Amino acid sequence: MNKLFYLSALLLISSIGVGQIERGNLLINGHCQLSRVDYGLSVSPAFHISHELAYMFTDHLMLGGGLHLGNEQIFTGIHSLVRYYFSGKDTRSWLIGNRVFWVDYMIGTEIDFGYSKSLSPFLVLEVHAFYHHQRPLTRGALSNRVGLETKLQLFINRKWYTQQNNWTNILQQGAWMIGGTSGKLFYEHGSGEFTSLQLRPNVGIMWTDQFLIGGQLNAVFMGLGAREAKSNSIGIIPFVRHYFSPTSHRTVGFLEGGFGIQYFSWQPQQETHAETIDVAYFGNLGFNTFISPEVAFELKGGYQKLGNQEQRWAIEIGFQFFLKGTK
Repeated sequence: MNKLFYLSALLLISSIGVGQIERGNLLINGHCQLSRVDYGLSVSPAFHISHELAYMFTDHLMLGGGLHLGNEQIFTGIHSLVRYYFSGKDTRSWLIGNRVFWVDYMIGTEIDFGYSKSLSPFLVLEVHAFYHHQRPLTRGALSNRVGLETKLQLFINRKWYTQQNNWTNILQQGAWMIGGTSGKLFYEHGSGEFTSLQLRPNVGIMWTDQFLIGGQLNAVFMGLGAREAKSNSIGIIPFVRHYFSPTSHRTVGFLEGGFGIQYFSWQPQQETHAETIDVAYFGNLGFNTFISPEVAFELKGGYQKLGNQEQRWAIEIGFQFFLKGTK
């Protein structure tokens, strides 16, 4: 399969995918970050924990919910999830869903309609359009958001546990790592209005059986409605990752580092345009524990600096995705 199609279009076609859309399977999203952030003028601890778990009660109907905890402008709350897949027991399907949430002092709902495509027995790509509405419980302004989003999802097959001794991970020359592959475009109207485009892909290839090279992009473009204020941020960081000798077919440690540039520009309300270009770099030590040949639990800790804007020490927990390659 052509790898360029995987990376450029994100509409990935897999010849080895099996049905995730069937009764008894689980959808799991999770991320945790604990950090000490230095913004130059202030230093503060920060944490963000986000988890979502949903269960396929039939070949079409999924029910679940999520929990969000955090500080530093991260909302804390819970949400419910209801989703219906039009094609059951298949590798691809159209879907419709609804989330109802309560976060801090607000309640809201999000309705989405999209398309789901299996990339592997555990990995699904979703592309969907959404409408998000929230209102304060006491005082404040309403908020309405419409947009498009693409992201990778982890599905746990109901036969996963019985298959644990029948595979090895795919860390070998030619394999692809795809982490944080997501994109989001939306327009929001409430107390103000703005349009935002967010791109955060992170892609690498195993150059040898233990050495990976790649790059990550962190781009945010924002326009603030009638005030004509603009804010843009683009970071491009090539990186390398060295995997140590594995302790088992499941767990392997790694050391990674990256160095690149971070561009910032802003123009508040027709005032003078300003911009900066700074170096950005990071270093982390961590490990992957594979729960399937293509999906690994990842824990890493290290240091990151984004020019003069921000530097942080952080521990991150989440999932990393891989695609099989050819030597």
